Amino acid sequence: MVFRQVSILAAVLPAMVLAGTDTFYTGNGRAYQLGQVSGGSCKFLYDANVGINYAALNGAQWGSALSCGRCAEVSCADSRCSDKTSTVTVHIVDNSPEGKQGDLDVSPEVFKKLTGSEPSQYSIKWKFVECSATSNIQYCADSLTNSSRVVVQPANFDEAIASVKVANQDAAIVSTGDFYFQLKRANVDLNAVDIELTSTSGKSVKDKVTLTPGKCTEGTSNFGLSSSSEPTVATRALTEQQTENFNDLKSGTSNNYNAGKVVAADDSSKQSVSILQSNDAVVDKTQMEANTNEESTTAANGSTPAGEMALVVAGVAGCVALAAVAFNARKKKIKAKNVDDLARPFGTFSSPVRIDSTIAKI
Repeated sequence: MVFRQVSILAAVLPAMVLAGTDTFYTGNGRAYQLGQVSGGSCKFLYDANVGINYAALNGAQWGSALSCGRCAEVSCADSRCSDKTSTVTVHIVDNSPEGKQGDLDVSPEVFKKLTGSEPSQYSIKWKFVECSATSNIQYCADSLTNSSRVVVQPANFDEAIASVKVANQDAAIVSTGDFYFQLKRANVDLNAVDIELTSTSGKSVKDKVTLTPGKCTEGTSNFGLSSSSEPTVATRALTEQQTENFNDLKSGTSNNYNAGKVVAADDSSKQSVSILQSNDAVVDKTQMEANTNEESTTAANGSTPAGEMALVVAGVAGCVALAAVAFNARKKKIKAKNVDDLARPFGTFSSPVRIDSTIAKI
């Protein structure tokens, strides 16, 4: 028994190179032509944008078709290659039964890109990698699928599939070598089929999908794709002037800066809140209220119905004229006061940095 285990290791190790956590395989790379993705041994119904980046895995590593849909990163390891660092990622969609451990057949285009040579046979090095899927997993149903015999094929996944559950039951891979998972003697509503996939890394994806024989249905996620994301908090950058003002306030280096203080509010007090300027001016709250009341009265007078105004227009003409004169006089007085306020330097409203300790207690 010990001798047999050593013999197996001796046969496998030449085709494997360990580098950190990655396992590299070395073998022969050959070019071959595949018409469509569905023409490979995996019998994929869904083409995950494979294009020319397809590959056939050797029979020694094929196993039970669980390598279908996996991706491999390939590079040239032959002495005839001038560039051994360039890599191409290919999708495994086919099987090369005669191939030995480490062998990988690729498309003529990929072979030419890696080796710079026309189709022949070169030494290659490769490793399994995650596929760069940017959309959700597809669930494809065999053309003979029905409620009592469900045959499903996952596709467009970014990590290798280890197991499949259909309707909360383990589904076995079919014995024909195709990449299909079958649940016999089932009683499943094809309009709402629960499917759970588990990857070789232990991640799981669960979906409830409608299966149509011979068709593919998109799921809601993938192993490496997240359906939720943290909200992004938007921030606004300060301008250069704002930054300078803030630094002056923080350091107290400004010549015109006098630190003030804020007193906590007294909830028991019912007095009105007033703000005092840092020099000697007081906000005329009473005047502001009077202005507001005057504007409200003026707006109310303007809402008289047109019919009533027509009846009394002769009687109120004189009153309107007097009101206009009074309004203009009042307007000039307010304007003069506003100009006087603006002329005062460093007021509370024009210079917020000169908040003095005379701020009234709230």
